[in-house]
Amino acid sequence: MVEYFKKRLKDKSRRELLDIVSNHGAFEYDAVKAAILLLDENYGESLPLPFEEKKVIIIKRKEDDLTYRDYFRTFSYRELTSAVVLSFLFASVVQLLKYLNTVPVIEDNYTLIIFFLPVFICLLGHVFYKREHRRRNLFVGRLVQNLLTISCFVLIIGIMSLVLGHNAEGREVDLTLAFGFFVWFILVEIIISVFRRILKLFGWHIW
Repeated sequence: MVEYFKKRLKDKSRRELLDIVSNHGAFEYDAVKAAILLLDENYGESLPLPFEEKKVIIIKRKEDDLTYRDYFRTFSYRELTSAVVLSFLFASVVQLLKYLNTVPVIEDNYTLIIFFLPVFICLLGHVFYKREHRRRNLFVGRLVQNLLTISCFVLIIGIMSLVLGHNAEGREVDLTLAFGFFVWFILVEIIISVFRRILKLFGWHIW
């Protein structure tokens, strides 16, 4: 900003530059500093700064994966929207896999696909959060967000069961599946956190 003000003030007279320094309280810090530099360069007058140099202190906050304050401090409709979108995607893929379960490729790899599906949903949730907040979600925040996603998922599965006319046994299977997914979500988050810490030891960062 000093260079910007030097260009703006370069045609000012000595008296005008001195007025800026004398009335420094009415001008921006960088403008006053630019005026002093111009007085020195153009008129050979070295004046001290009429105020102390600004000191920029950067406090680097240590990240604590077990804190929840950042998540709830910025909690808004965006978290709910992300959870709803991900749960609809999750439920749609699960139902599609059930429908295509007779296809040989799907049937042969059904367990593997179901195993990795929550991993994909978790990572996608991290991407959503990072894009929306310009920072990563910490461990506790991710667990809360996953709980919100699974809650929406259970609600969607429950509505679909009613619409499709599933009996009580079918709804119980759906709820068991949802609970199993939530437990797997927690395990996935633990694995991701451990993997990230291992990478951090080598100075590598993936998000």
